Amino acid sequence: MGTKGILLEKKNNPKRIFHIFDSEIDSVSLQEEIDAKIAKRKIPKAEINKITGLNFQLSKAADSEKFDPSHTAYQFEKAIHLPKFTNPRYWFIRGPIKWVLIKFVSVYATVERKLSENRIKAFYSLIRELTQMKLRHQKLEYELELLKKDYNELKVSLQGGYRFEEEEEWQNRAHAFLDRGDKRILEHIEVTDQVLVLLPEWSNLLNHLSNKKIRFHSIVENKRQFEYLNKFHKETLQYIDSLVDYESYSSFDKIVLGCNASMLPPWFIEKILLKAFHNMASGAKFFLRFYNGTVSQYTPFQPVLSTRIDLHTITTYLKEVGFVNPLIHKSEPGEYDLVTFYKP
Repeated sequence: MGTKGILLEKKNNPKRIFHIFDSEIDSVSLQEEIDAKIAKRKIPKAEINKITGLNFQLSKAADSEKFDPSHTAYQFEKAIHLPKFTNPRYWFIRGPIKWVLIKFVSVYATVERKLSENRIKAFYSLIRELTQMKLRHQKLEYELELLKKDYNELKVSLQGGYRFEEEEEWQNRAHAFLDRGDKRILEHIEVTDQVLVLLPEWSNLLNHLSNKKIRFHSIVENKRQFEYLNKFHKETLQYIDSLVDYESYSSFDKIVLGCNASMLPPWFIEKILLKAFHNMASGAKFFLRFYNGTVSQYTPFQPVLSTRIDLHTITTYLKEVGFVNPLIHKSEPGEYDLVTFYKP
């Protein structure tokens, strides 16, 4: 797309889905034309199901508030707008003088663009290097947080405790590290949603839900984990002996299985999904995440996971249960796989 970047607008403006950084393209009229054509089409259900099965991710408005290489390059290379001298202050610029000035600015802009070719090339090289440095920094930051996570899990397991964070200062600061899997889930949750978090592994997801003023309720089965999380989420936390006995799903818009589902027994996962399906409200969305690979990157001694979840057949299984629009989200290497689906 060159220097023409596309930025997705915020969700609270549904009529303005995208904006194109090009003065020659009217993105508003383009969106209106697309809406008009979609309204005239009769889309069959089979085509809708095919589209929902596609595996792709769109940029989010929150990301666009940060450094955008495409927009930055466009602003740098953007040509000078020809003046029209319509301001009343320039009332004396008219006739041949106005034509001469406009021509002069046009010629100057062309010459300036030609003389600046080397500068523009150098700027693009700088943009490319900054983008690569940003990606390397994000990768190092993520690996550092994984190392912290593995260290604390190992420390707790050696003490005979449960697999959750015990260093309160790091875990509960306002802008604690947000796992990419948690971030992906938060992108699909609105402030107005009622969220149910089942078996959260970490309090990070709960912390960020609290910071975003999102109403949530969390269910835990482990006594020690409940005692720990209860210090910070007392009003939104509930302890139960077994999740398979839980039935109060109907009042929630989004339901998140917070732990790695691969660590749960197969029968346990099936019972949760069946229980959720029969008790969820119509239109509610379920988030199922799992990771079949190595749990820790820093030790050769890996635990045997209880369940291996097959990405190729899980959507078929969910449809057989009765769920609709199952979608396998794109995930990065080492990240949890995420599957979302709805109750019709």
